[in-house]
Amino acid sequence: MSEWKSYLKRVLPRTIVRGLQASTKFHFLNGWPNLPLIALFYFRNCLRAARDFRAWRASREAIRVYEGQLFEIAKSLGNGKHLHVIYLLKQPAPLHSFHWLLIERMLRTTGADVCWFHYTFEHVGPNWERLKPKLRLVKVPEFDYYGLAKLSHLAHKADIVRLLALYYIGGMYLDIDTLALNSCEELFSSRELILGLQAEKGKFEPYGLCNAAIVAPRGHAAVKRWLGAYRYFRSRGKDKYWDEHSVTMPLRLLRPRKDVRVLSPHMFFEINWQEANMLVDSGSEPLVRGRLDGAYSQHLWESCIMEKLMSDYKSGVPDDGSFLAQELKKTECDLLKNRQA
Repeated sequence: MSEWKSYLKRVLPRTIVRGLQASTKFHFLNGWPNLPLIALFYFRNCLRAARDFRAWRASREAIRVYEGQLFEIAKSLGNGKHLHVIYLLKQPAPLHSFHWLLIERMLRTTGADVCWFHYTFEHVGPNWERLKPKLRLVKVPEFDYYGLAKLSHLAHKADIVRLLALYYIGGMYLDIDTLALNSCEELFSSRELILGLQAEKGKFEPYGLCNAAIVAPRGHAAVKRWLGAYRYFRSRGKDKYWDEHSVTMPLRLLRPRKDVRVLSPHMFFEINWQEANMLVDSGSEPLVRGRLDGAYSQHLWESCIMEKLMSDYKSGVPDDGSFLAQELKKTECDLLKNRQA
């Protein structure tokens, strides 16, 4: 397929190539919907849900239960600063040391008053027992559909959970593999949906608006619009549409809106996924530290460096001089001082 794309780019005029590329997207650059394509996948999703009616009905009930929990939580809340973290598991499992320290760092740095931890199965082990008293737990019932969208991967289910949590409660969402760097208090009071651009190395145009960091007030219309777009969700898992609804489509769907504020990649995603190894490389520490100066946080792209995290950070923090190791060591030392005080 990639060979055919390269051939067409060589033989066809650039305007035609751009038109063909635009026809494969759900929204044009100005945010207008590509109605024929949307109708096609909406109809396909209707048929799939009808064939899998029992699972669709069970998922609808699970989502209703979860939304009911969020609604009840929201009724009892004031105007506090809420942080949301999600970890959906297939079964109970230990909380790795690096995840524990990253969440502790969020609690200490972002300026949030409360952290809501959304989960399917609860973690076990000493790291979880240390962290659990500092969190507000929200259990997420297992589901396979959101509306008409069949969600085959836990990551896509987490995409839905974060948007629902923000719509009903509001606040800030951060992926669990995020290193908080500076206070985000000024963002919590915004009446806009706030997202950061995700860039690609060597490319001028942004890749998308990444949903690894989101700030939104309760009941924001753009979040509802984003959720509504899942009617024509088309990814089947780890495929070419893997991050369409979470990163690339929001750039076209949300960026043109006046109630959406888009921040530069520096604020959340200065080090992009192609450079993720820099975060755990001791030789890159000075460069990384300079580049992240003034950023709110840095997404770690853990899927790109998971082998390193699981070998060196799973049960502790290595003394390797890398930026990530130094920052997590600081958090670990602060926690030890507090326990001793």
